Amino acid sequence: MQKLPPINCAELMEAVPILELLEADKYSCESLGEALNRQLTLSSTAGSDLRGREPNQWWLVKSELFALICTRAYAHSELSHTLQNNQNLSTCELLSLLSHEIANRAEVNVDSITPLVATALYQIGKEGPEAWCSSQTR
Repeated sequence: MQKLPPINCAELMEAVPILELLEADKYSCESLGEALNRQLTLSSTAGSDLRGREPNQWWLVKSELFALICTRAYAHSELSHTLQNNQNLSTCELLSLLSHEIANRAEVNVDSITPLVATALYQIGKEGPEAWCSSQTR
């Protein structure tokens, strides 16, 4: 399991204000991720011809984070080494690093994926990485 720097949920909410919905018990992390994904899908497919092939960026974010945190898939990657050697990263630095990595791998806009990464990190911060890993199905 990849060791992450500590995740400060208050810092995440400050950086990505939509996460306040989680604290207000308006959404679960899963339902907020799905709602954000629907919004991204609507805005990205407006005027396009995807014919029902909607990208599920929420699933993509969770899959990439699962591979990074819960498996050894990233074991020898530059990202893994960066995380291992920088356990003092702030939560916002961690959010930026992971958002850029996932956006680059998925060839999507980092601004669109960052709220999804923040939602997943919030859940990981609340549950702990081991509990989050065991709660994810692939």
